[in-house]
Amino acid sequence: MGRLALLEGLLIVSVTWQTRRPTSQQFDIIAAIHYWRDLSPVQWKSRHILGHQDDAGVPTVLDRWATLNCEMDASAKAHWEQCHLQPQPNITISGEPWQLLLPSGKVCRNFRSQLLEHIFAPEAKSYWDRKGRFAEGSSVDIDWPAVGDARRSMPRARQHWQTKHNSGFCGVGKMMLQRKERDSAKCPRCDHEVEDTEHVILCQGSGTSEVWQAQMRAVAKELTKLETDPQLHRVIMAGLHSYRYNEPFTLTSLRPEIQSVVELQGRVGWRNLLEGFPVLGWADIQQQSYDRNGSKRTGRRWITALVKKLAETVWNMWDHRNSVNTNNETSLASIEINNRIIAEYNQGFWHLPRDTRKQIKQRSEILAAPLSTRRHWLHNISVGRRFAEEQRLRNIPPPGVSYMDWVRANRPPDGSEECAALRRYEI
Repeated sequence: MGRLALLEGLLIVSVTWQTRRPTSQQFDIIAAIHYWRDLSPVQWKSRHILGHQDDAGVPTVLDRWATLNCEMDASAKAHWEQCHLQPQPNITISGEPWQLLLPSGKVCRNFRSQLLEHIFAPEAKSYWDRKGRFAEGSSVDIDWPAVGDARRSMPRARQHWQTKHNSGFCGVGKMMLQRKERDSAKCPRCDHEVEDTEHVILCQGSGTSEVWQAQMRAVAKELTKLETDPQLHRVIMAGLHSYRYNEPFTLTSLRPEIQSVVELQGRVGWRNLLEGFPVLGWADIQQQSYDRNGSKRTGRRWITALVKKLAETVWNMWDHRNSVNTNNETSLASIEINNRIIAEYNQGFWHLPRDTRKQIKQRSEILAAPLSTRRHWLHNISVGRRFAEEQRLRNIPPPGVSYMDWVRANRPPDGSEECAALRRYEI
């Protein structure tokens, strides 16, 4: 009977697919159908039948194909109603590929991603817990399915950036100093001594409050568009405000279920909600609101959309930071860079290697360049000076510098033993 059911499935499943994609829904069933089709001596042809032709508003005169399709649909719904609330055993489908069984159940699609998650997710969560990422909470408090849904809905480049930001390894002042790309870890917007990824959000420098307020208006608009529970709407906005401005969360008289999730998010930290780690409970409360209003929307899609919108907020704060870092010519960081450039010109460049000297231009031209260009210029000059110093210690002139000029420039003080030895060498 199992094989017969699979062959009957060929009548309603298109068999024109040339590629069987493991990412397809119910890949195990589809693969089994392909298997028995390939073994069958009968030549099968596909035929597309419009679904739901028996719904209201659709003509009731149905041909044989449409009638079979409606009967199949009704039988499938009846079977689902009978079984979906009861745990089902893992049934082997004749002709399917090897079964992949995890503690959560049988894997029917996306084998690679689910295996990777099964193997590495516990280790990653343990890492975050050891680092204190979730403050007084832990990784078990996080709605990980919502985290995954939101990330998969983002462009790949944004996913990579979010990973770097959340782990603290994007190009903030702290990391650039460790990588020796900058001489200080200062924030380019407010000149705070150490700029890390959290400071990108909390910075109170020029223009940051305007950007934050614009992003909060966008979040509020998105919550309204998603028909968010009014009390839930106020709670989210108040929580983000309290985190950004380091103020206590003051909303009271909340419904018990909302008070519970607010306390849990408070233990984990509102920063984690902003950076894509919501706690369990948000989606359930919103689902209850949808159910009361008779909406067909789901809490799962609501939390996914919210996490994605908040990730966009963090990105825009980072983008504003970068625009200031590139274009702000009046910040203390820019003034410090200009002072270093002037000091380099005062030292002179004649003893640097030829390739380094090719980058020397009029001082006014260098000082007028964008901040990133000036930093790059300083880096190259610094590399040239280090090379020249190494050559001096070995008594070898850099490329493009004559030996006698090099000796005169590095002559020891008169009367010293080094000077006497140098005179004997010159004679």
